[in-house]
Amino acid sequence: MLKSKNRRHSVIIQLLILLTLFAFSTAQQTHLQTARSFLERDDYMNAIKEADLAVLEDPSNSSALLIRGVSKFFLGYYDGASVDLDNAIQIAPELDVAYFFRGQTYNSKNEPLRAISDFTKALELGSKRNLLYRFRGWAHHELANYSQAKSDYLKYIELSPDDAEGYKLLGLNFLATGEYVSGIDFSQKSYSLRNNGGTLENIGWGYYGLGKYAEAISACTQALESRPNLVWAHLILALSYEAQSDAGRAQQYFQSYIAVDPTQEFNKRYFNINLYDRPKTIKISTSSKSLNLRGKKIAVVEFSVLGDIELNDAGIIVAEWFTSSLQQEAVFKVYARLSLTSLIEEHKLELTGLFDENTVAQVGNLHGLDAIVTGSIIKFDNILSITVKLIDTETAEIIKSVSSKSGSIKDVPVILDQLARSLANN
Repeated sequence: MLKSKNRRHSVIIQLLILLTLFAFSTAQQTHLQTARSFLERDDYMNAIKEADLAVLEDPSNSSALLIRGVSKFFLGYYDGASVDLDNAIQIAPELDVAYFFRGQTYNSKNEPLRAISDFTKALELGSKRNLLYRFRGWAHHELANYSQAKSDYLKYIELSPDDAEGYKLLGLNFLATGEYVSGIDFSQKSYSLRNNGGTLENIGWGYYGLGKYAEAISACTQALESRPNLVWAHLILALSYEAQSDAGRAQQYFQSYIAVDPTQEFNKRYFNINLYDRPKTIKISTSSKSLNLRGKKIAVVEFSVLGDIELNDAGIIVAEWFTSSLQQEAVFKVYARLSLTSLIEEHKLELTGLFDENTVAQVGNLHGLDAIVTGSIIKFDNILSITVKLIDTETAEIIKSVSSKSGSIKDVPVILDQLARSLANN
């Protein structure tokens, strides 16, 4: 939450002032001063150790509990931080900084109601920390209380006009309520203060909402160049390409979105759309070259899997099933399933991507095969998609590709039989 070292130290200075408010024994003062020094240097583990010693001397030492709780917060030990901050507040309920950090801890634990309560209490105690408004605004945003979030963000920007994060969050708040022009404006202001891929994907979202798909694509593409795993950028690109009737690129980014956001949290929260149609019957789509496939020597390798298929070793099992389906067609000379991972290690080949076509072709060539069958299984939003590719071992070109979608995993055997039939037919 609080990433800037300068901001951390501004809070630490407040902690140092608090230390002068209480009378401690010489030993406690030594431990507190040492803990303070470690905290200033971001050495949180040693700060905790020294605070532990102070607490052993006096379990009611609220300053030691405070330092230990803050150190645990920065280390991401949120449960432990909550316990220490709870105790510090019980002993010294006037410690606004304890409410400040406990509120951040609640935000980190996804407990926004408690976070709002603590941030509000800190303000009531007279805290002058501008960040309280930003953090409370985010807690309101998490609860979809966008009006309250907007009020807090505006107050934060008024107090901290040079912080890019405030403008970014306010822009996001406008985007969430469909106010795309304002969302873009504040996001661009944030980007002018600090170049950030996350801000660019917000700008892309705004352009998508306005129907300016080319601008959305440009912003999100630039965002992914700096940070390839930005969740929103993948989905906005998919939706924008879909709106431009570019099905190939839309499919590519839908799949990459699922890879980086398997639970579809962003989609469910802000869009709540089905990323694929739900066909009532299994539909097959194919692309292929005009080739005589009869008698070709082929083998299937394990399928790649994206999403929760709810089947252990799904890639291996489905590859075995598909091998049987191909044998029933009596078109190819089907050899036993190959373990691609084992073969790559055995032959010391370099895998440059997930089931890279060139590597797959090399494996097939080494085994005297004419072609290798690869496949992928993607499950999301209760839609199951299976794609199968037949790869030429001499050229690494895709001879034929077939795919199918269905709403139930129970359809997999039927899907595989239909895909095998489609793959075998010219």
